Amino acid sequence: LFRSATPFGYASAVDGNLYSVDLATGTPTLIGAMGNVGLMESLAIDAGGNLFGADTGGFLYSINTSTGAATAIGNASQGNIEALDFNGSTLVGVNFNDPATAFSINTGTAAASSIVTASSSTGVVRAGTIQSASTMLIRGDGGLGCSGNCLFSLNLGSGAVSLIGAMNANG
Repeated sequence: LFRSATPFGYASAVDGNLYSVDLATGTPTLIGAMGNVGLMESLAIDAGGNLFGADTGGFLYSINTSTGAATAIGNASQGNIEALDFNGSTLVGVNFNDPATAFSINTGTAAASSIVTASSSTGVVRAGTIQSASTMLIRGDGGLGCSGNCLFSLNLGSGAVSLIGAMNANG
């Protein structure tokens, strides 16, 4: 999992560590262990540079960008949160269900409120990012005639889903 904070980004790894990644070279640098957390599935940075992450159990964490230490904020009660990004000052997450639901998450309490449920299947969501105030791009396992690595646009007001295309690693 990777999240940009130009000119570098942050990545969490299955080894439980937080890394900074030089965006010019792709070189990772170990920051430190996140501690006793589940597998960190998603990361998001707010406008102030504060890093947040969500694990497979749906727990929201604040993450120290100097040490890597993750501090639990609470359970968002949405299950596995694979996509996480800020829409302005609102933290938006997408669950691992199909059809997917986008929800806002309070960064102080982890309380979640539904924003919209996708109007059609995208398969389970694996990643996502806010494209604009009204649109989130999500990577799903399939839907709308696509299977595998598919990129979709999710309208955060209506729930309308549009297929952008297949993301084939081999062209």
